[in-house]
Amino acid sequence: MLAIRRANILYGKYKIHAILKRDARITASVSTIGRIIVSLIKRNKIRPASFYYRNKIVRPRKFNKHAQRWKIGMKASVPGELVQFDHMTVRLSADYRVKHFQAIDPITKIAVKQAYTRATSNIAAQFLDFVHKSLPFPLKSVQIDGGSEFMGDFEQACQVAGIPLYVLPPKSPEYNGVVERTNGSSKYEFYASYLGELTLPDIREKLAQYTRKYNYFRPHQTLRYLTPMEYYQNQRGLQSHML
Repeated sequence: MLAIRRANILYGKYKIHAILKRDARITASVSTIGRIIVSLIKRNKIRPASFYYRNKIVRPRKFNKHAQRWKIGMKASVPGELVQFDHMTVRLSADYRVKHFQAIDPITKIAVKQAYTRATSNIAAQFLDFVHKSLPFPLKSVQIDGGSEFMGDFEQACQVAGIPLYVLPPKSPEYNGVVERTNGSSKYEFYASYLGELTLPDIREKLAQYTRKYNYFRPHQTLRYLTPMEYYQNQRGLQSHML
């Protein structure tokens, strides 16, 4: 049955029941096949059909509010400009997953990370406030992809805070490359080795420790093996000297 479902990703229990009965003379009931499909999804062996439908639906963003189109050639020149925001889903067990939100400054590589249980525009607005309070410099502008979590409440929060919001063209993750790479670091350096309790407070506590290590201890190749905070402090000293 698993082979049939993997070869036909949108087939449900009725179609699979008919195929098994026709080709393999297997007479398992439709409800039994349905329970097996649910079990396979929970064990991450297959994805629900809704996953494929959802990913194929592209809703173009309307630029009739605060958000603006990101334009080719836009690039940060000082810390706090075009800070890249993103989120990813991380599965920590068969039954527990978190929505990991992350923002990173493209100049200093200083990152802000937080875990949530949902990825809504309201949660993204809360994360915006968390980033604003966590960065050691003003948040001057934000750069995002077209995800729905960065619409609605998030866009309004940017407007209220007076923070310009720039939206990347569809299917262009290369322009959000800094945060995309940092997503990978979080996934493999933190979540892959996480051994704590599967509760949001415990995950957040350990994530805060990892984030501090990322910013204050971890050398970054792109910063000539300085930490993000070392690089930022050096930049501040250079700017002060030039004033």
